[in-house]
Amino acid sequence: MRRFRSVPALWHKLSNSKRVRWPMAILAVFLVVTCINTALETPPDPLSSSGNVIPVIIDCTGTAQDGYALVLAGSVRGLDVRGVTTVYGDLPAGAASQNTLSLVDYIGLGCPVATGATSPLRRARISSTTASGAVGLCNVALPVPHTKPDERPAWQLIYDEAVAQNGRLQLICLGPLTNVATALQQYPDLAQKLAGITLLAGELEAGTADANALYDPHALDAVLHSGVPLLIVPFSAAASDTILLNPCPVASGQESGTIHLPTAQLSEKEKQEAEKKIQEKAQKTGRSPAEPSGEQLYWSDLLTPKSDVYDFLAGVQQYADWQWKIEGDRDTANGFTFASMVPVLATAGRGSICSKVNRWVSVSTTGDDIGFVTFSEYRDKSGVKATVVTRTDRTRYLQAVENMSRAYT
Repeated sequence: MRRFRSVPALWHKLSNSKRVRWPMAILAVFLVVTCINTALETPPDPLSSSGNVIPVIIDCTGTAQDGYALVLAGSVRGLDVRGVTTVYGDLPAGAASQNTLSLVDYIGLGCPVATGATSPLRRARISSTTASGAVGLCNVALPVPHTKPDERPAWQLIYDEAVAQNGRLQLICLGPLTNVATALQQYPDLAQKLAGITLLAGELEAGTADANALYDPHALDAVLHSGVPLLIVPFSAAASDTILLNPCPVASGQESGTIHLPTAQLSEKEKQEAEKKIQEKAQKTGRSPAEPSGEQLYWSDLLTPKSDVYDFLAGVQQYADWQWKIEGDRDTANGFTFASMVPVLATAGRGSICSKVNRWVSVSTTGDDIGFVTFSEYRDKSGVKATVVTRTDRTRYLQAVENMSRAYT
């Protein structure tokens, strides 16, 4: 029976053959050049990780901001999205759940979606408006979802997955913390089964309250004192570094440029009224608003039209562009801020993308300053030690956005 040569022996024979030596050399050069070109064309991945994949549940409010965060989470190889839970916020709980189901289907996350709390633990729900349009998705019409809500409430999904992951599960919380606080109350052993919680709450500037803390300060207080390792992203530490600018500041019909209106859910009358407001604003000011200063890399430079999620990502930006042309001014940047992406970046980046410090954190649950979060360098009796994000590396953030879009091609 004829015996096959080993791979090294076969390679040695071929490489010493005059007939194949030059073709093999040419092939080797071609492969090297191809690898170099690929490396040059592919932007570096600020979220690449050689460690173990992190299982996460994302607790969100179903807005366009949270949609960007879900798209990002689905693109990161270092994260395993085990489930998404929904909570009231700028939107009622029902709208938050419906939007999230549509987003999870559209993105293709393939995970359960569980509906959570409809109101805070102790206080009445505060009514609010969203910067993301009437239904929260910036007038972007997503396909009707095929996914149905999980039969379990949000807190049960959190607990079941924490048990299944055997202490490895991390929570990424983008809205009020009512679901997490409820889970901690209903399952006293949950705190010992979680690897950590990353949450979006507070303002680094004293004397201000953010929406998440204000919606349910008692839930935030319960999470702070749960004993679970905490990574806190204050809104003020995320907002300025995560804006994606629109390339066209034109507000006057006499100047060059195209007005891109998000027409999917606008009637002809609404479109005419919007265009009229744009023209009136231009006539009143006598000139178009100035182009924002600073970072000149626009969202259109980062997002590839070939991406399966491009319509959503671009639609959100076009809505922001439309809103700015109607209501913005020369001192307001034409763009959209994605603070909700930073908790995902901070969890997946493992220190490479966000600057962090240790602080003693507390939240007021009574009085005129209810919902105010305090970040102190010094220990006080009401504070809990936590890791706090102070800045996001904007260059790495923009790289992450570009890679996010490419991941869905």
